[in-house]
This record gives sequence, structure tokens and C-alpha cells, in this order.
Amino acid sequence: MANLQMWPKLQRLCDNALQEVNATKSFFRRMVWPASLPYELTIAVGGWGKTGKTTLAYYLRDGSFHKDVARTTGREDFEGKVGTRTAKLSTYQGEWEGLFREVLADIRPHGIVFMVDHENRSSHEDGWALFCRFISRQGIFARKSRRARSRLSTVLLLINKHDEWRPRTRRDGSENPYRKEVEEMTASLSQQREVFKVFDVVFLRQECSLLLDDNVGGSITRLLKCIARPTSERKQMASSNTPD
Repeated sequence: MANLQMWPKLQRLCDNALQEVNATKSFFRRMVWPASLPYELTIAVGGWGKTGKTTLAYYLRDGSFHKDVARTTGREDFEGKVGTRTAKLSTYQGEWEGLFREVLADIRPHGIVFMVDHENRSSHEDGWALFCRFISRQGIFARKSRRARSRLSTVLLLINKHDEWRPRTRRDGSENPYRKEVEEMTASLSQQREVFKVFDVVFLRQECSLLLDDNVGGSITRLLKCIARPTSERKQMASSNTPD
């Protein structure tokens, strides 16, 4: 009986020790934190299902790629500490567009990462269009929309899995059909960046591979550096809003 009573305490000790180990490897701990970033930084990670939203959140929190990440059901919140500063990330089940609205209105993010990949193009385009409409909404969701963008400075369109869609040919030598598909899709999504210009929000576009840890840190660092810029500089960037 005594052993059974000790088990919850032992489990908590193990969990706390694991969190401490992860904190030392955290992406936020390893990066050079711009002094002008908010002390409580909030980032929302959106996009359709299975694009890598939760995997990205784990990567930023733990500093490494988690291969077997359970699919998110509902909403998940993550937190990383850097001295006295805190980085908070929120993601959600990709098919729940209404839940994304709730997340954005709740955390009032400084930055948003919207993830897409080479599969389910129509779903990515629909999700992005709904997101853009919500950000600029003046009707029934106007109050939530204003709250969601009250601190928003930067939106990053992050195209994941470029190790699968970027090569011109497959391993068998045949043409890779996804390359052209993704290039057309991202060009189409980028055309809607005018929505953000109205609200002085900077639009960025990057590609990466979470699986290979390729340009993941670089993409997020670019997002954070943009958030850290003085308001006047961000407004100037937003007015041009060239994605690359």
C-alpha cells in the first residue's frame, strides 16, 4: 500500500525532472532573445490537420523533433521559459475552424504561424481563406476579430515537408507532381496578404522540413525578429509586404 501511495509523488518528480531537461534544450532557451520582444510572448499555430502544428510546438518547447506525436484533439497549450520571459504557444485540431477563432481571440497572439504542406490543397486554401476573412471580419465576429489582432504584428505562412515536395524528381526518377502544386498554392495564398497590410501586420513566407530539422529554427527566428522590430519599422514592412 505504501508503494502505491508513493507512485504519484514519484511520477510528479519524474515529470518535473523531464521538464527541466527539456527546458535546457528548448529552442527559445537556445536562441538569442531580442531584447525588445514582449516578456510574455504569445504565438498561435494554425492550419489544417496533420500539417505539423503540434510537432512544431513540441520542437520549440523541447528543442528536438518528436516523431510519434498524437493527433491534437481540441486545443493544446505549450509554454517555454527564458529567464524571466515566457513564450506561450497554442494550437488546435485543424478541422475546427471555429476553435481557431476562439484561440486567437483568447490569447491575442503577437505572431501567428499558419502551416500548410503538399497534401489536401483545397483544405489548405479553404482554411487560409477563412482565417483571412476572420482577421478582417466586420460582421458577427467583428469583436473577436478586433481582439485577435489587437497585438498581432506578424503572420508566417510556413510550408512544411519540403523534403517531399521540393525535389524535381522522385527516387524512382519520375517527375514530382507536388512541386508545381505547392508553388501554385503558395502563390495563390500569398496574394491574399493585402488583408494584413490594412492592419499593419507583416506577412512572411518560409518553407521547412520538421522531419529533417531544416530551416525550422531559421523560420521561427525570422518571425520573432520581426515581432521585435519597432512599430515604425514593422509598419513600413507591412506596407510593402513582400513575402520573401
